[in-house]
Amino acid sequence: QRLYVWEDEQVETLFNDLHTACTSGKDMYYIGGIILVKNRKKDSLYDLVDGQQRFTTLWLMAYELGDLAKEFRNIGLELRIRFAIRPKVEQYFQSLATEQEWSTDLSKEFEDLVRIDLARRRLKELIQFKLKNDEEKKEFAAFLLEKLKFVITTVPQQTDLNKLFETLNNRGEQLSQDE
Repeated sequence: QRLYVWEDEQVETLFNDLHTACTSGKDMYYIGGIILVKNRKKDSLYDLVDGQQRFTTLWLMAYELGDLAKEFRNIGLELRIRFAIRPKVEQYFQSLATEQEWSTDLSKEFEDLVRIDLARRRLKELIQFKLKNDEEKKEFAAFLLEKLKFVITTVPQQTDLNKLFETLNNRGEQLSQDE
């Protein structure tokens, strides 16, 4: 799991694309593919190999939409997203899920949270600015839940995930050894 690296531009682009598709009455919005691998320790879990930036941003968007998009954030009582090797990020998402605002200063010690928190705050602003009333929020949340589509590819557990990720993202940021 690499760091969340999206800046305002990418967050705004995703939100605006979704908002435009929603308000123009599109039947579907295809967001691209994500690649999963079955978790080795728990059969009902999947690890996200590719698509983390988009998926994390969508989860934050669903968080800012509140109960209207709770189905996207959770599977039953569990969060749909986890960060197994990033405990501070995991704590941040757990605090959001339990509606406890993160109160820790996001200084250098919490560097892996800075962009995530900035993205969440930017999404909150965009939702407040673009979705003017409860009905528009409902429509947008319904669009995310019903018309947002991924192509999901599940790869075998024995796949060299680092090599796969680097091949898929040969123009992007490469994983470091610890990632």
